[in-house]
Amino acid sequence: MLKGGIIGFGTSGREFTDYINQHCTRARIVAASNRGQKNLDAAVKEYGLRGTNSVDELCSWDLDFVMVASTSYAHASQVEVAARHGLHVFCEKPIALTLADANRMIEAVEQAGVVNVVNYSRRYARRIDALKRFLDQGDLGEVLSFSFEHGRAFGLSAGGARHRAVQEPEESGGWIVHHTCHQLDLLYYLFGEFKEVYCNTRTTVAGKDSEELVFASGRMQNGVMFHIGDSLAKVRYNHMVVTGTKASYAWQEVDKFAFDRVREEHVAADNVFGFDYGWYTSRGSEKRSIEHFLDCIEGKAKPVADLRSSYESLRVALAMTEHRNTGRVIDLQAGSHP
Repeated sequence: MLKGGIIGFGTSGREFTDYINQHCTRARIVAASNRGQKNLDAAVKEYGLRGTNSVDELCSWDLDFVMVASTSYAHASQVEVAARHGLHVFCEKPIALTLADANRMIEAVEQAGVVNVVNYSRRYARRIDALKRFLDQGDLGEVLSFSFEHGRAFGLSAGGARHRAVQEPEESGGWIVHHTCHQLDLLYYLFGEFKEVYCNTRTTVAGKDSEELVFASGRMQNGVMFHIGDSLAKVRYNHMVVTGTKASYAWQEVDKFAFDRVREEHVAADNVFGFDYGWYTSRGSEKRSIEHFLDCIEGKAKPVADLRSSYESLRVALAMTEHRNTGRVIDLQAGSHP
């Protein structure tokens, strides 16, 4: 049985542990590290894990893999430590806060020859499996546009909500880097390289260079134009539309009411279908990204999302932040990872 350790025993670290130790028969989380003593004590006393404040000590123990679920700014150094110890790595997004850190991570895991998988969860959604199949088969024709707006249902700071990613941008990178990266990664996964992007944001946090609402638009190198939006406002919603010359795909969701549909240009009726939404809440359901990671360790699959492919979403997120700050057009056709 594969033995794993958790780096960062917060909400995500606990959810990963719960899933693997309660539902998985081929792996077990046996250890955890955390910088704060309270969460480390919970790992030891409530979950029965071996605990330490030191990532280097954790990685020196008899483990097969680690799951990096710590605060964003720490991902780079922790992945490098794990790679140095020859451990396979499952890393939360964003992979890093700077491109220099991302490059070091990529170099570390590739030199060590370890499996590395990034938890860009939308790549593992069944609806994205179907959408990618439609695209690859040409069912939508030439894709003209992609629009995706997402509301997290957490709440704005003006209403009393205090999301750490917004309150502590120095650790998270801010909301563009921390969460809008999901839409950017999905765009890259579906359509390839970016050409240009423009970004506007608003916040209700006084004195913080962060974001609570993000709007961005731009164009991919293959001509697809896009609009993405990300919000911490109280309502949970997802609205995605992919418009092609043969047909359009739409996913609409508000709270737990959702449907997916395809309408061909030459017909009047929709083809309506549905998916299991359990993956989205990540509680009580199969975590496809984790199972995929274990498959990769066992040689049954190749990573769908790894550090190298996740570099692009970070690069574009940082470009969005720069455009928001300066208004200067960023040339996205230069500077891709080699």
